Amino acid sequence: MKIKNIVVGKSSQIYCPGFQDGRIMKILLKKTGQVIHACEECDATWLSLEDIFDDEKGEDLIDYLETLGYIKEGIEVAWDDFSEDQGFVRLQDVEHIIKKYNIKIIPPTPL
Repeated sequence: MKIKNIVVGKSSQIYCPGFQDGRIMKILLKKTGQVIHACEECDATWLSLEDIFDDEKGEDLIDYLETLGYIKEGIEVAWDDFSEDQGFVRLQDVEHIIKKYNIKIIPPTPL
């Protein structure tokens, strides 16, 4: 089911639809060239931009990386060895999806 609204911050960064407190990062997996999207707070992870807007999609970042063999439980990992930060998902990255599903943009709640 598609979400009904998404939080967009002042700098056009998209916030996690789950708890709306973490921005969504773009992470390049160097070995495959795949870009995944993960919340900086709760580690919710989506394999495509469109998946962010589907509350039935998404998984835990660590679990996903373990299934790919990038990390192993109990072994310390150097994230830079297998991934590269690509910044945050911004409004312009997902504007077409927001329009397609008529998703409402809301500002973040003040602290």
